[in-house]
Amino acid sequence: SRRFAVIGLLVVIKLAFQLIVIQSGLRWLTADDYSRTVISWDWLQSPRIYSGVWLSMHFWLEGIFIWIFNDLTLGPVICNTFFSLLTLVFLYLTFERIFTKQVAFISTLIYCVFPFQVWLSVSAMPEPVFFFFVILSVYYFVIWYQKHDYNNSVQYIIISALSLNIANLLRYEGWFFTAAFIIMIGILSYRKNR
Repeated sequence: SRRFAVIGLLVVIKLAFQLIVIQSGLRWLTADDYSRTVISWDWLQSPRIYSGVWLSMHFWLEGIFIWIFNDLTLGPVICNTFFSLLTLVFLYLTFERIFTKQVAFISTLIYCVFPFQVWLSVSAMPEPVFFFFVILSVYYFVIWYQKHDYNNSVQYIIISALSLNIANLLRYEGWFFTAAFIIMIGILSYRKNR
């Protein structure tokens, strides 16, 4: 379908831009990248729920990618690239659902080349994974909101809530999204049912 081709093109553009950045010599810019990778590797040696001062979900995911690719530096980069590509897909679908195909394409194209996002996608930081689960939550929230019968579309709000809860295990900022999410669900449900 046309949507699949457009998303495929955006994926190619994003990956090409990331490869250009990697080829230019950019690796990791902060001590956090290295620290998180070492903690992920340490978690892999002895899996446990608690991973120290940072929220643990990111270490679990990075540890799994380190295990799969058997590489301490490549695993986290592939993890973040994978989740940033998934973010691209759901960002496009969300914008297409709310606006138009043209707005979705332009917005997602900006996402592909936005420097902060490109850097994070080739880092070992938790933001790309966090962004994915927040965008996934927004996508299913929008589907729920656009349904005329909230009671028969509860599965969308459950997926949205679960995605947001996973985001909460990655970054503390997700907690604010959760508060806003609860308030919005309450207000929208009240308006719909009065």
